[in-house]
Amino acid sequence: MKKSMYSLILTDQVVEKIDQIAYQEGMSRSQLIDHLLAQQVGMATPEQKIRSIMEQVADRVQKSRPLQVKVRSDSGGVQFATYLRYKYNPGIKYSFEFTNQDDGQHAVLKVSSRSTSEDLLQHLTNFFEMLSEIDEHRFQEFHNQPIMVQVSTDSNNKFARELISSEVPLEGADEEEVAQYLSNYVVMLDEALQCYFTHLGERRVPERIDRIYCHYLEDLNLF
Repeated sequence: MKKSMYSLILTDQVVEKIDQIAYQEGMSRSQLIDHLLAQQVGMATPEQKIRSIMEQVADRVQKSRPLQVKVRSDSGGVQFATYLRYKYNPGIKYSFEFTNQDDGQHAVLKVSSRSTSEDLLQHLTNFFEMLSEIDEHRFQEFHNQPIMVQVSTDSNNKFARELISSEVPLEGADEEEVAQYLSNYVVMLDEALQCYFTHLGERRVPERIDRIYCHYLEDLNLF
C-alpha cells in the first residue's frame, strides 16, 4: 500500500492519549492513527499484516524446532535464538526485518553470531555459499521462475537472505501462505545449519542439505 503525508487538525487531549497508547504499543503516532482508521473502515495496514504473519511464523517455528522466540512489538519482526553444536556452542540468531521500498515491501532474514572466531565465520560463509546454490537451483525448479539468491555478509558476522521482494511480493498474498513459507524457511535453515556442523568435513554434506531443503520447501505454493 502506498503511503502519503496528510495534514489533520486534532484535539490536543486526543493526541496526548494517542501518544500514550502508541508508546505502550511500541508504535509511532502516525502508525497508531493509521491502524485505528484502518480498523474503522474494515482494512488492515501493512504493519498489521506483518505483525499477524510474524505471530503465525513464531507459533509455527516453535512447534517445529527448539528455538527461543522473541516477537518485537515495534516493527512486528521476530527473532529466534539457538546455538550450534560446535566449539564452545556459539549462539546463533535468526531475525526478520521488513522495509517498505518503491517496488513494495521487502523481508530479509538475517543470521548473526556474536562469536569472533574466524574459523566459525569461515564455516558459516561456506555453509551459506552452499545453501545459496541449492536455493537458486531449487527455486526455479519448484516455482518455474528464476530468482537471484544473494546472501550478503558484513563485519558483524551477519548474513542476510531476502525472502519477500518484488519477485516474491507480499501485496495481496494470503497471510497463512506467507507465514508457512517464512516459517518453513527458518526451520529448514536451522536444520540445515545444524546438519552442516554435525557432519563437518563430510563429502555428502551438500546432498544432506539439499534433501532438507526439498523436504520443507518443494511442496509450498509460493503465493
